[in-house]
Amino acid sequence: MQTELRVVDIPTINGKFTWNNRRGGSDQIASRLDRFLILDHIIGLDIFYEASILPSSGSDHWPIKLEIALNNQNKKRPFRFESFWLRAPDFLDKVRGWWQDSKSGKEGRSKMHSFQLRLKEIKRKIKKWNKEEFDNIQQEQGKLQSRMEKIQQQIILEGRS
Repeated sequence: MQTELRVVDIPTINGKFTWNNRRGGSDQIASRLDRFLILDHIIGLDIFYEASILPSSGSDHWPIKLEIALNNQNKKRPFRFESFWLRAPDFLDKVRGWWQDSKSGKEGRSKMHSFQLRLKEIKRKIKKWNKEEFDNIQQEQGKLQSRMEKIQQQIILEGRS
């Protein structure tokens, strides 16, 4: 039986690179060598996770830390677009309407800032719509996946006898 793992890379909140060749100017090279990966179905659960880069202790690597908290409503989860939303008959029309509504009153310091404010507003509305329309579909998906695996194992056991 082949298992497919779908993992998500958790971005660090306070920087991009975890390694540096310690050279200056155009000779400098930096890379993100260290990272944390989590199973994608964890994102929909009520779990807070956050990766951060710690100060270097003289090495060319900066250590990273993963913080996890269970059942913490106050922490933010990353926004993730779900492809099944596109199958909802009214989703695109709703997004178009929300985008038009977000034009007024979203004046930022620059065009990019205004754009970011509008995206933030759209994200908030999509999250609310998703909660009302589908509730916690990731949790339900996890339950169904577990049931399917049990049935699959039962079929395998029955086939052996």
